[in-house]
Amino acid sequence: MFLKEVHRLRAIAIFIVVSTHCLPLFKMQGDGWAMALFHSLITNGTVYFMFIAGLLFEHQSVKFRFYPYLKKKLHYVIIPYVVVSMPVLLIDAIQGSGIFNPADAHHWPTLFQNVVAALLSGAIIEPPFWFIPMIAVFYLLAPALLWITRLRYFGILLPVTVILASFSHRPTALDHVWQSFPYFLPAYLYGMWFRTNYSRLIEWHTRWLPSLIVLAVGLRWFEIVILHQNGVVFSQTLFSQEHSVIDIDVYFKLLTSGIFLVGLRHAGSLIGRVLDYLAELSFGIFFLHIYVIVAFQHVLRGTIAVGFGAVFLLVTASLVTVLCIPILWSVRTGFGRNSRVLVGC
Repeated sequence: MFLKEVHRLRAIAIFIVVSTHCLPLFKMQGDGWAMALFHSLITNGTVYFMFIAGLLFEHQSVKFRFYPYLKKKLHYVIIPYVVVSMPVLLIDAIQGSGIFNPADAHHWPTLFQNVVAALLSGAIIEPPFWFIPMIAVFYLLAPALLWITRLRYFGILLPVTVILASFSHRPTALDHVWQSFPYFLPAYLYGMWFRTNYSRLIEWHTRWLPSLIVLAVGLRWFEIVILHQNGVVFSQTLFSQEHSVIDIDVYFKLLTSGIFLVGLRHAGSLIGRVLDYLAELSFGIFFLHIYVIVAFQHVLRGTIAVGFGAVFLLVTASLVTVLCIPILWSVRTGFGRNSRVLVGC
């Protein structure tokens, strides 16, 4: 069964991710509630990606076989990650910059060790790529995750992991996979549980949609007005509290995952076609968008100081997304089905 609304949620998630990575192009001026609200809404889209990943993993788990599963992930996730990372690593190696600079904290004695270290961390290459080593841990633990979701007391375990994530926080150093994993684990498990109870949960979300939207708005109000936060909380170590005690954003993102699914079920034909196309290219956009953003940085030669900046940022994120499409189209046209091994789609 094809779940069109889950597919379309990929488009929403990738646009949020692109928007987040466009933020360094602008120097946002002002610190009012509107700025905090906007920042909180266009960051931490990775939670949606993990929710989708868990849901689709459970969706396909009936025929699950571990080694064919790992082989597929190697071909369509890990190898494209290595391929797309190579230009950055090659430039850094030639220039002696990044991890290849002896003064860098992550530097190793040999060229091979530096390449391996960069690929294992992801964040050393370019900020978005930290995601691949982290999601690879979920791939390796796939049998254990299936076992966990089938435990008798999983209904109690799931909310416990969500609460722990809200206090553990995302890592300030993005290469800290050991801290990212427990933060995103409940989103993945929630996606698996959501798929197991899909029809019932969609019906429940549809019936209570107005109340759930009010609850989502209330969570954002509490976060911004009471806690004076503007989205996801980053910390240096697990459960450290240098920026805040609790991360409300993880609750908001998980709550709105179901809300989005209900809304995307009823998307108009034109919007639906656009979302379907972006969703189909989402993994390729993930791999390529940082290169487009770096090109923008060279053209702009620094950041642009803007006021509230919401329109500037959203237009720029849309432009970055659109510019990725002809690149992906060219690769898919030239390499056919093999394009998935190169750019992930």
